[in-house]
Amino acid sequence: MDFSTITASKNYWKPHWKNEWFVKDSPSFFVLSNKRIALLDWSLSAYKGTLYFDESEYHSLYVRTGDVSTFVGYNEEKHMKGVFLYLNILSVGYEGRYIGIDLSVVGVGFNCGWEKEKFRLKIDPPGSVGFEIMIDFGRILKDLFRRER
Repeated sequence: MDFSTITASKNYWKPHWKNEWFVKDSPSFFVLSNKRIALLDWSLSAYKGTLYFDESEYHSLYVRTGDVSTFVGYNEEKHMKGVFLYLNILSVGYEGRYIGIDLSVVGVGFNCGWEKEKFRLKIDPPGSVGFEIMIDFGRILKDLFRRER
């Protein structure tokens, strides 16, 4: 089998850049990070610049500004279960087909949930730095059960 034929037919290596304003990312299911375990994570960015490495846009590096991120789950740092909202100044990361990695500088965070058997609302101080690894189990399941037509 000729490797050049495979590469050319799939257009695997085709780097290109996209600028997008007011970008809504697809929800991620089951996110692990240095501060939290989320069952559902979703974000909206004022600007997102992405360098895609392939035509199908499964592998990329990105930079985001003005990011609003919310998740439902457990915040290890606060020892709270609930709904959390973060306003990020700047985020950089990698997005793959099934996994993503994100490093962010957080402007401020709002934590609303259960702590020590009581409902609490807490505000994180500005300037926190966050790191997270995202696994998209929804896409994994979809690809596992997708039928070729």
